[in-house]
Amino acid sequence: MIAQKVIFYLAVLVLTVAAPYYAVLGLVLLAPWNVLNDAIGWDPRLGWACIIATRAAYGAWKSQMYKIPRSALFTGAAFCALAFTEIQFGTRNLTGDDVDASKSTLLYFVGGALASFAIIQLSDSFARLRALLICAAASILFALGFGLLQATASYASGMPSDRIPGTTGNPNYFAAFLGLGATCATVFWRSKWIVPKFFLLVAVLASIMCVVTLSRMGTVACIIGVSTALTIKKAGKLFNLKMILWIVVVAVLGSGLAFGYLSSVRQSLTYSNDPINARNAELTQEVEDYTRLEAAEFSLSQLLKNPILGVGLNTIAARNYIQSGLYVTSHDTYLQILAGTGLCGGLLLLFASIDCVRILPARRRRLLLPALAQLALCSFFGDYLQSIDLIVLFSVLFVAARDLPLTKLTMSAAEQTCVA
Repeated sequence: MIAQKVIFYLAVLVLTVAAPYYAVLGLVLLAPWNVLNDAIGWDPRLGWACIIATRAAYGAWKSQMYKIPRSALFTGAAFCALAFTEIQFGTRNLTGDDVDASKSTLLYFVGGALASFAIIQLSDSFARLRALLICAAASILFALGFGLLQATASYASGMPSDRIPGTTGNPNYFAAFLGLGATCATVFWRSKWIVPKFFLLVAVLASIMCVVTLSRMGTVACIIGVSTALTIKKAGKLFNLKMILWIVVVAVLGSGLAFGYLSSVRQSLTYSNDPINARNAELTQEVEDYTRLEAAEFSLSQLLKNPILGVGLNTIAARNYIQSGLYVTSHDTYLQILAGTGLCGGLLLLFASIDCVRILPARRRRLLLPALAQLALCSFFGDYLQSIDLIVLFSVLFVAARDLPLTKLTMSAAEQTCVA
């Protein structure tokens, strides 16, 4: 395995030196494949992200041109330092495996942040933007194709045992990625600048595949994200009554679909229509929902006990097990951050995010809104801080919001320079 890693990272290093943006595109393609870690015993995305981020940092230092505000970089680094310090000195009552899991969460967040920095920093022309968007769409297609093969093998067999985990290894995480992919593809399609029919196809297929995962909140979040992307205007008021009513109606109908029909389909597909198995399925779902609620309450209690610095990233499950015997994580990104790093960590991440977004003109920030709405909802029901796939895909959207021409006739001189 060591030899494989050395050979692989040497190849990535050579590619990064010779053609850095091809290395970026390669990581974008690989981003949603969390299952590689289980398949080959190690995750190539982490080292890859570090290599291309080093190349991007060198270029930024040499040219003194930073596409991300330095204040955001320092704030993000401060968050990582705070989280690492908390893990080192605040987890002495936990087992070695639990501490390793906590460090792994931070490592994956750092990997996603490094990949994001490289994508934003090295995307500096319209040709590169075109390649980046097409590559991101291709990564979505490859991922949903893998999920389709799983669905065909499982659901069509007549004896399915579980929902499809896709390339992320978890149905809910896979639905979150597909929902974000469908939302981003819809934004790209509406821009009408780069192969719009291709992005429309990706948006439709990703939306369908998101439903096929049978993830209830993932489906609702996808519907809200795509609906917002379809109704948002390129100029004028960001919100209007017609847009709000449309999104509310779609959200209500989507929620009814997800928690009504989709739940029954999910039950019949994964547990069969046998009355005994169906009742077992209901009890299993009730227990799962209860444990998630209990875990969220425990996370909140840990935050209240340690509101300033928190108790350490991804240590909630271990601490909950010590106290109650339930080994269940928070299933909430907001609680994951706040309970793990306290108000200090939450504010550092918030300031870093605001610093990055505020560099965009107001009419370009609105292109981020559909994805933010989709991710905001998903984050209530999953721990996505360490999801490299979501961080990379949102970074691609950020570059598109920064560099895509909004119209063919009203581009300012500054925007023309950015696109050229």
